[in-house]
Amino acid sequence: MRRLSATLLGFSLCLTAVPCAAQLGKSYSPRPVEPPRRKPNLSFGDRVGASVATRQLESKDLEERVAALVRMGRTGGNRGVDQLVQLLDREGGLRTPEERLTAVRELARHTDVAKARLSLLRVLGGLGDAGKSQLDESARQAAALALAKSGKRDSLSTLSKILRQDSFGAAATQQALVAYPPRDLSVITDGRGAASQYFIRALGELGDQRAFFPLREIVRRGSVEQRTIAAEQLTKLGALETVPLAQQWLKKSLALGKGRHTIDSNVKLLSAARILTWTRSKGYLAAIELLLEGDDWTSGVELALLAAHPKLVPALEQRLKQTDGDARGEIIAAIGAAGGERAARLLAERLAAAEDAAAAALAFARGNDDESEAQLSALLGKRATRGLAARACALRKSLGGGAPSELHGVLLQLLASKQPNDRAAAAFGLALESDAQAIELIGRKDSVVVAAAARTALGRPSVLAAAAARLATEQRRTLRSALAVALLDPDAARRVPTGVLLELVQSGSAAMFVAAYALASRDDPELRPELERWLKSGNPELRSSVALGLGRAAHPRALGLLETAYRFETNADVRLSLVLGVGSRSEPPRSRVLQLAADLDADQAVRGAARRLLRKGKLPRTSGRAVAWLELVGGGGVLRVGTALLPPLPAAPDPDGHCPVAHLPEGSIQLAAVPAGAAATPALGI
Repeated sequence: MRRLSATLLGFSLCLTAVPCAAQLGKSYSPRPVEPPRRKPNLSFGDRVGASVATRQLESKDLEERVAALVRMGRTGGNRGVDQLVQLLDREGGLRTPEERLTAVRELARHTDVAKARLSLLRVLGGLGDAGKSQLDESARQAAALALAKSGKRDSLSTLSKILRQDSFGAAATQQALVAYPPRDLSVITDGRGAASQYFIRALGELGDQRAFFPLREIVRRGSVEQRTIAAEQLTKLGALETVPLAQQWLKKSLALGKGRHTIDSNVKLLSAARILTWTRSKGYLAAIELLLEGDDWTSGVELALLAAHPKLVPALEQRLKQTDGDARGEIIAAIGAAGGERAARLLAERLAAAEDAAAAALAFARGNDDESEAQLSALLGKRATRGLAARACALRKSLGGGAPSELHGVLLQLLASKQPNDRAAAAFGLALESDAQAIELIGRKDSVVVAAAARTALGRPSVLAAAAARLATEQRRTLRSALAVALLDPDAARRVPTGVLLELVQSGSAAMFVAAYALASRDDPELRPELERWLKSGNPELRSSVALGLGRAAHPRALGLLETAYRFETNADVRLSLVLGVGSRSEPPRSRVLQLAADLDADQAVRGAARRLLRKGKLPRTSGRAVAWLELVGGGGVLRVGTALLPPLPAAPDPDGHCPVAHLPEGSIQLAAVPAGAAATPALGI
């Protein structure tokens, strides 16, 4: 069995999709009074566009039917809007989720028309038998975003009613109203009905001080859950009147004693700990310690990382003794962040234990206090811990922390060792010291030295170029994977023949995704059919890699391929890659895709990226100061490190299984292990 663990420097944001739970009640569907119907005066263009679209909609080809819906929305005028409304409202009017999503996007262009808004509200409420696919959920979110963006009072009033319900519609509405805050908050706050968690959180996330009064009322009159959520939102808005209330909740929790807490008291304790920690008010350390003793100890660890303090180390140490598995890594990280003599001593003990060595080494690397530096100096002097301590010191120094003065000498000694673990540790540390040393080490014959040095190349053009030059002729499979990080740099990737890249993709190695990215960046006519197949692959990581690569390609159809792929992509990570790829293009039509994503994409991160790129913002950095310490236990292989902004990266561990990685972009990562000697997975048909 292999154990795969990771601890990463940086913060990540996790969005949880709320499943379908209920339909929009009939009482919430507005019935606008319309004037007597008259025969519309259609222009010649309206009549032609609507007629052509009607015939086209009868086609058996999905692409033809989607094109018909687009024609209705863009050239069909009032008649086209009427047709879209009828198709969406009629059961079975649109056969596929692709058609339903397209119809919603086209109706979103016409939210000035009352019947269009009413139809979008019915989509949001779960009209008919929709809701059977992710694309239908995307259609619901798009409907909510379009209605909130419209700013029409009747729509906002109905959205306010939906927001107060505990349903999937409320979750979509919360996102939409936060994305498009109403000018008049009273449309949201003056409605009647229960205050759902979505309603309360939306008031806080809107960041409008006019939400103070309704939130205060909920704190006074709501249920325990409502009161605690409202108190937290008030705190985020800067209303520190919640601090005395939190201190009162903490006092009652302390008085209950261990083992006597109820569900309500636990909810209040957690909320009190958050409020007191956010504001660094009296009692926050006691609140965190109390959380660490109970069932909500994971929240206590999160807060201990946020508000690191040496006084928390005893409680964290006790929790560590009671915890098994991967959760120990976060506790050790919190101990390292707390700092102080006791924390440093505890980290030194854990670094010497195989179970916690990776987490303790990373905690040392992230530190910058004198006590941990002294412990590292002592660990460098011990044979059993020298290699781990050297790598931790090197990472620490690269992050600007203090490192023992004897580090460089120890690294030179380890490089001359007959033990491969020692040489790998030395190569990693020395490569971090300078580009010149990294380039020299990548050119050596010793494979463990080359692989360790290659893990430091990200974000260093000259080192990436050296790795690419070595990759062009390297025959060893594992070493090829280690060197393939060079393919992230377009200039470096040009040094690698197309044949080598195709072999990496078709071998199914850990380097297949960076190789696909490099191939997509090239304008090779013979590769175009292959790239188009990969862009439709069932493997989301392959789709993302090709999307990012096409953003840099001179391929004449690149933008069109990205736009087509974006339309019905269900994976939010892939959509982000597609938007980043589009944002890398220079053609004016890029704004069409970016505007659609900025307005109606179901994922907040995708909408945000599209909006930044529309404002001619810079593309996100693909390297940074984040570091990870990965570990592959139980045999050989190569790790694959996935980030939101890059294709998955190959990382070859040292012979002892430890795999520190430097210069990663900030954010969360996903890990996979590709065993050495695994059967090749062909790229075609993935």
